[in-house]
Amino acid sequence: MRRMQTIIGLLFAASLLIGCGGHVKYLSLRDERLPLEARRWLADAEDEVAIARARVVDAENVLSKIEDYQEHMVGQLKDQWGGSRGGADGLKAWQMFAAYIKERVGLAELTLKAANVAEDLAKMRLTQARAETAMRYDLAVYELPPIAEKVEKLRGEVAEMTKQVEGQRVRVERSAGEAWKVFHQFAKKGGVTNALWYTY
Repeated sequence: MRRMQTIIGLLFAASLLIGCGGHVKYLSLRDERLPLEARRWLADAEDEVAIARARVVDAENVLSKIEDYQEHMVGQLKDQWGGSRGGADGLKAWQMFAAYIKERVGLAELTLKAANVAEDLAKMRLTQARAETAMRYDLAVYELPPIAEKVEKLRGEVAEMTKQVEGQRVRVERSAGEAWKVFHQFAKKGGVTNALWYTY
């Protein structure tokens, strides 16, 4: 009877913890109460979070670079191609490259957004791994369904973001083809081309 009351009390406390926005407690990979298999599972989940964070940082760096490139290049191309020196062909080439760079910025922004959602998913999967491990080895009691629901919701968001990123990548490739086609025509007519040679 006393054991039953303790279990009911733990379940009630856990439901309050989850319901009030509490968190699943950290489980050390050195916790000797856990078998090696469980610790490996937790280590894999922690690695996923670290990898996801690194991808966010990479995406932030790419976005920063392409925004810098856009700020520098669009102005420089406008100066050299969009004025009287470039004529109608130069103006068209500038417009096409400005549109292409804008699409690349859009891709970088979406990639960063997708990376952030993927990081959220990795963190929630780690939370799920810790909660399930704690329950399996009688270390704590958690309400698992809400955690699983959040994981599935984030999986759906990651899948949707992946579609958006791939769609934007197609737009970038199409825009690139159009921009380089116009550039080739402009260059054949003696247009100034060295404005493009900017590294980032």
